[in-house]
Amino acid sequence: MYIKVVEYMRNASLAKGWSNQIRSLFHLDTVQYAQCQMCPATRVVIEESNAEMAIHPSATFDAAIRTYFYDTIDMHCDTCRVHEQSHWTRREIVAGPQYLKIRINLFGGRMVMGDEGLEYQGIKIPHSMPIHEVLDLTQYQEVPTLPLRYKIHSVISHSDPIYSGHYVCSTKGQGNDITCISDTHKEPFNLQSLLQSPQRPTITGQKDVYVLTYVRDDGVLTDAQKALKKLL
Repeated sequence: MYIKVVEYMRNASLAKGWSNQIRSLFHLDTVQYAQCQMCPATRVVIEESNAEMAIHPSATFDAAIRTYFYDTIDMHCDTCRVHEQSHWTRREIVAGPQYLKIRINLFGGRMVMGDEGLEYQGIKIPHSMPIHEVLDLTQYQEVPTLPLRYKIHSVISHSDPIYSGHYVCSTKGQGNDITCISDTHKEPFNLQSLLQSPQRPTITGQKDVYVLTYVRDDGVLTDAQKALKKLL
C-alpha cells in the first residue's frame, strides 16, 4: 500500500511540477557498480530511484544492510570476454530521502515437485534480526561529505503462514509515545518493544518484523556542514 500511495503521488506530481519534492521525500537514489574479479574493469550496472530498500534477513541488521550495498554477481565482462564472470558489486547512495522505507524479505519461494511436475511454492522466512533505533548510512554515500542518518519511526510486523496471518503496526506519535496497533486494539510500547525482533505485543501473538520506516535525522552538524547543506 505504501508503494502504491507513493507511486500515485509521484504520477500526480508530474503534472503539477513537484516531482523533485516527492522524490526527495520518499525515494532512495543509488548507482550500482560492478568490478570484474579477474581484471580491473569496472562499469555502472544500473542507476535506480526506489521508494524502498529491500534487504534479506541476516545474522545482524548491519550485515543485512551491508549486503544490500556490497554483493557479488555473475555477468559478462567485455575486457575478459568471459560470458559468466564473477563481479563484485557496489551500490552507492546518490541522494537519500527524508522518509526511508526498508522491507525485510520475509516472503520468498522455491520450486518443489508436485503432482504435475515442478511447482512454485511460497515460503515465509522468519527471522530474529534485531533492528537499530539509529541507522547511519553515511559510509554508503557516493560523496560522504554530509552525514546521512535516520531514526526509527514505525515497524510493521506479521505472524502466521505466508498466505494468511495478521499484520500489526507499532509507531511513534506525538511526544515520541509509541503505540502498537492491531485492528481496533491498541497497546503502549516502549523503545525496547519497538526494536525487538520478533515483536511480542500482549494484544496478539509473536510477530516477525517486516517493514521499517525511518525518518532522516542527521543530528548536530558542524558550522562547515551547515554551510554546505545550504548550498545543496
